Amino acid sequence: MIIIIPGIAAVLVLLLCCRCHVRGLTPRRARYLLEAAAQVATARRLRILGCCAAGKSQLRGSLGKMLQLPLVELDTIYWKPGWVMRDHEDTLGILAESLGDAWILDGNFMSKPRDLERYGLNRQIWDNTQCLIWLDYPFWTIYLRAWRRTLWRIGTGEPCCNGNRETWSLLLFDFRNSIPYFVWTGHGKFPERLQELERIFEERIHFVHLQSQRETDYFLNSIAKIAS
Repeated sequence: MIIIIPGIAAVLVLLLCCRCHVRGLTPRRARYLLEAAAQVATARRLRILGCCAAGKSQLRGSLGKMLQLPLVELDTIYWKPGWVMRDHEDTLGILAESLGDAWILDGNFMSKPRDLERYGLNRQIWDNTQCLIWLDYPFWTIYLRAWRRTLWRIGTGEPCCNGNRETWSLLLFDFRNSIPYFVWTGHGKFPERLQELERIFEERIHFVHLQSQRETDYFLNSIAKIAS
């Protein structure tokens, strides 16, 4: 039975016609981003979190080029071909073997505070993290990105996550396992999660909170100037 997707027509219109409003930077935010860039530019172990379609992979790639650090994508480790999830212990074992003395790690796997004590190896990876960057963009910005990216991948056959592909059958017949649905249901859960992580690691990890694409661009430009 096809699951009816609420507001799909309106979403498609917005995808074609809407340009999301991005707020300008205040002097206070600009100073914050400059200070954050200085911290990140000297770090050797970075982690990037954010809702699906927030731009984690793109940010990872940009930082990797600037800082010359190895890149690790959690989704590629966690997802087997055919959208089969790997066991948590196996995922952590592979991840630990992939991480050296320096890395940029993106993905939300095992980022819930309750997983820190459940899996000792996960806590060890978190303890070694120096900087955490949270992409906290407005809901509609990310939701529209999710739709745009999903439709692009379906149309072009572009793979993701260890060769897996988004398809019309997944979108229409299994919508609860689609990326737009994950954004719809998961975006609002991140603030509480990040606040708890910051409370736990406030003395160990430097947290960077990016609230718009403009802030991210300014942040990256600042790092580029420092690293050059």
